[in-house]
Amino acid sequence: MTTGLPDRPRLLIVYEEGAAGAGELLRSLGDRYQLCFVAADTPHTRAVLPILRAAGPVVALDEWQARLTELRRWRPDGITTFSELIPATAQLAEALGLPYHSPATAHLLTDKHAQRARLAALSLDSTRTALVTGPADLLTAATAVGLPAVLKPVVGKGSTDTRPLTDAAAVARAAATLHPGRAYVLEEYLRGEPIAGLGDYVSVETVLAPDGPRHLAVTGKFPQAEPFRECGQFWPSGLTAAQERQIHGRTEQILAALGVRVGIAHTEFKWTADGPRLIEVNGRLGGWIAELAGRATGADLLTVAADLACGGEGREAVPYDRAGVCFQFWNQPPLEAAELRSLHGVREVRATAGVQHYFNLVPPGPLALGVSTQRLDLTAGHVESHPAMLRLVAAALTPLSFTFTDASGRQFTEAAEALPSWKR
Repeated sequence: MTTGLPDRPRLLIVYEEGAAGAGELLRSLGDRYQLCFVAADTPHTRAVLPILRAAGPVVALDEWQARLTELRRWRPDGITTFSELIPATAQLAEALGLPYHSPATAHLLTDKHAQRARLAALSLDSTRTALVTGPADLLTAATAVGLPAVLKPVVGKGSTDTRPLTDAAAVARAAATLHPGRAYVLEEYLRGEPIAGLGDYVSVETVLAPDGPRHLAVTGKFPQAEPFRECGQFWPSGLTAAQERQIHGRTEQILAALGVRVGIAHTEFKWTADGPRLIEVNGRLGGWIAELAGRATGADLLTVAADLACGGEGREAVPYDRAGVCFQFWNQPPLEAAELRSLHGVREVRATAGVQHYFNLVPPGPLALGVSTQRLDLTAGHVESHPAMLRLVAAALTPLSFTFTDASGRQFTEAAEALPSWKR
C-alpha cells in the first residue's frame, strides 16, 4: 500500500452498498482525495471491486486488524462510511486515532432497541418498545406494547422485514416466521398525520461540524407503500417554519444524547397529533439525499462528508432556500413480484416537461425476496409547489408499465399507477 499524494487528503472509506455507490464516490472524491477502501465481502462489493481498485487500495473488512500496521503507514487523515457498517468503522477509527462516532455511539446508532432505551432513560423518547428474540418473546411483547404495533429487526435497513401487527392473528403469524438467531424490536405504532396532503413522516439532514450542528433541510416524504416501503422524498417538507424549528430542536437534543458529534446524520420523525415522534436516528447520509441536495442546492454531500471526516467544516453544504419543490419518486414492485422482466414507456416519461431525469434502478432479473424498500426507478424533477409535484408525477408516469413474474412463474404487467407506490 503506497502513501497518499501530499497535495490531497487521505480518506479511508469503509465500503458496502449504501447511500453512495462506488461510481459516485469516484466521481465526487477521486480528484480531491487519495482514497483507500476497507470493503465488506458481499456480492455487491465483489461486482464493483474494479471501480474501487481504480480509485485506491482495497483492504478486506475481515482483514483490517491483521493489516492495521499497513493502514497506519498509509497515514489517513479521516475515515467515514456511507453504509450500515458504522460499528466496524468506529472500531477502525478508534484503532487509528481518527475522529468518528465512538464504538458506544455506533452501537446506539445501529441497534434500534438500544437507541430507544438510551433516549427513554433521558426522557427524550416515550415510544413503548420491547426486545424480541423468539416467538414466546413476541407474544409477551405484544401484551406489554399493545396493538397496533410495528415489528422490525434490531439491526436493519431499508424497512427490511418491517411489518405492522394489528391484531392477535397477525402476532401469531409473525411469531411463526421469525428468523432464528435474529433479534427484533416491537414498537408502539405511531399514528401520523399527513403533511401537505402527502406522507406523515419526515427526515432531518444534519451536518455535524466542529462549530456545532447545522440542518440542511427537513425532508418531506411521499406516502409509503405497504407495509412500510419508501416511495419518494422532497424539499421543502411542507411543514411550517415553526414546525421545522421544533423538529430541529428535538433533533439536536437526540443527537447530543447519543453522542453524535461528527459527520452527517439522518433523523426520521413521524408527525403526529402531538407533534414529532422519533422513528430512528441514522449516523450517516440518508439514502438518495446526496442526489436531492445536488439538484436543490448544488452541494455535493459526498464531498461534504469527506471534508468533515478530515477535520473540515463542511461549508459547501447550505440549507435549502425553499425556492420551489425539488423531488424524487420511486416505484415499488408488488409484494408478490419475484422477477422484473421489462419496463415500457421510459421515453415518454423522460419527455415530460418538468422531469429533470428518469432512470431505472433495477435491471431485469430477480427481485429481492421478502419485505423491503426496493426502488425500481427514479423520477426526479423541480416544480413550483407540492400540488404541482403530484400533478407532474401522475402525468409523467401514466405511460409507464412494468412486466413481472411471481414465484410460480406467472407473468403479469402492471401500469405504474397500479403499483403499491400509487395506492394512497
